[in-house]
Amino acid sequence: MHQDADRYHRVRAKLAARARRRAVASPADLPAPEQRALAACRELVAAAGEVKRISKVIGDSLSACPMMKDPVEFNDRGPATHLSQAYASENVENDSGHGMHKEWMEPSDALEIISACPHCLAAHNAIQERKVARRRLGAARRVVTMIGKST
Repeated sequence: MHQDADRYHRVRAKLAARARRRAVASPADLPAPEQRALAACRELVAAAGEVKRISKVIGDSLSACPMMKDPVEFNDRGPATHLSQAYASENVENDSGHGMHKEWMEPSDALEIISACPHCLAAHNAIQERKVARRRLGAARRVVTMIGKST
């Protein structure tokens, strides 16, 4: 087995993974149901607070955009900003000539537009953070729901 280095590393990785799975936690080490429920509630409150905080950062950043202070163009969601221009889609006719579909600009072009304004760039980065925070919030809600259904 030592002659074949690839096989050696695969077998070694499998054995290490098996040892890690066995060492995770025994049933006696798991917290009581009340402790798990309390931890799930704490996680839910923390995740919801994080989403709310990031949403406020996004709003504050967008309100500081120079295009927002001196609105030149309005769209269906309010004044246009660098961020709304970069995220906007364009209705394009299908190749077959039947119907329309939406197309978004290339990410590099969108990032170039967003980079023109430091406030919109901060809002864009906060939006990416909020995506992660919302996933965390969804996971916390699922845990609370599972605990509620199990009792």
